[in-house]
Amino acid sequence: MTYFRLLALTYCDVIPEAGRSAALPGAAMASVACVALQYGWNQATMRRLRHLAKLPEDENTAESGQPTFRQRMMGIFGVSQISEEEYIAKLKKTRDIYEKRIAFLEKLEAKAKEDDQKKDGEHEK
Repeated sequence: MTYFRLLALTYCDVIPEAGRSAALPGAAMASVACVALQYGWNQATMRRLRHLAKLPEDENTAESGQPTFRQRMMGIFGVSQISEEEYIAKLKKTRDIYEKRIAFLEKLEAKAKEDDQKKDGEHEK
């Protein structure tokens, strides 16, 4: 083959089987590739999990008073870790604020209805 013929190669010249006859082999090849990739991903995940399971917990950083990486990152973003009791107290305080606001709005609504009824009564006379 000449150099120019190599440049002029088309898809059909390289892969003679194309069209409907190539659908089944193409689907089979794609499924084999997907299975192989999924198997590789699963194996990599299993290795990572096994490695993490073998790592001992770093108790030295907690005892020494130095903040862990997670605590430093939380501090950078302004997030603080609180206990369950503190969180429940915060939720109750927020709930109380909203309950007061709801009661106030209900009183306003009742007063507005009374005013509307008084105005309707005056117009009827």
